[in-house]
Amino acid sequence: MEILLFIGVAIVVWVIWSIMLGNVSFWKVAAKNPDAVFQLMIQDTEMWVIDAGDRDVWEGKQKSEYSGPFRLYVPAISTFVKIYGKADRIEAEQQKIMQQVLPSQK
Repeated sequence: MEILLFIGVAIVVWVIWSIMLGNVSFWKVAAKNPDAVFQLMIQDTEMWVIDAGDRDVWEGKQKSEYSGPFRLYVPAISTFVKIYGKADRIEAEQQKIMQQVLPSQK
């Protein structure tokens, strides 16, 4: 019985951890290439909401449709930004960004 409880707790912790961190491999790529990822994200204002603390980024958008915040330091603007992505498309868009960023490292 104790082992089932332990497994149950481990699964709950893993699910919560996955939700909080998002796609870990994507965020590793983003951390290594923050300027490139940031430039791609700011081009798609429907998919991504970037909060650098300088304006109201939620104007005309429903916050409940977005996942996040995810934090990223962007050297080009010398600050951390909070990133929110459309929940229903975030994984596909992260894959698309990784495909655009990773080939440039070769």
